[in-house]
Amino acid sequence: MHFPTTSMLIYFACFLITNLVAANPMHGTTSPNSTYLDLSTRSVLEARERFRRKTQCFQKGSTFLSTDLNNYATLLLSQHPDYVQYLPSRRYNNGVHGTAETCVFNRSRRQNTYVKNAEVGRGLQSIHDECCEGKSECLGGLAYGFGEVNKDNAHQDLPIDIVARNVGTGVCNP
Repeated sequence: MHFPTTSMLIYFACFLITNLVAANPMHGTTSPNSTYLDLSTRSVLEARERFRRKTQCFQKGSTFLSTDLNNYATLLLSQHPDYVQYLPSRRYNNGVHGTAETCVFNRSRRQNTYVKNAEVGRGLQSIHDECCEGKSECLGGLAYGFGEVNKDNAHQDLPIDIVARNVGTGVCNP
């Protein structure tokens, strides 16, 4: 018996969302703040990018220097962006840069994944831009991204969580 992979479920969800939105009376709105997808100009890949850019900012906790997060994101995006880290299912990897710590969590219960530095860097940049911009200190946040099921196949994606927080917060928790 064949069970659908997580990536197949994600693509199916994007397909459903785009088709449900097409039936919405607000469909076709041109407002820049619209949450509806215009099927004539956006594809499922763009919907996936939209998911990737969602960021949640933390409202409490210990702060870290915003420049540490920005420098770490820039480092990951500029030096070896295609370097891939192995991430087993329901596990995390972490990295530290100054006062900022990054936790990358594989949410899949069954599949291991491979995560590129560029994906983590984009998530950290998103957290910086949404939660830390214009502030000397930041509480951090959570961004979403994708890991690859197979090192050589970027079309089978698994969702990952990318967290930026103070280095002294403790063990990374999903």
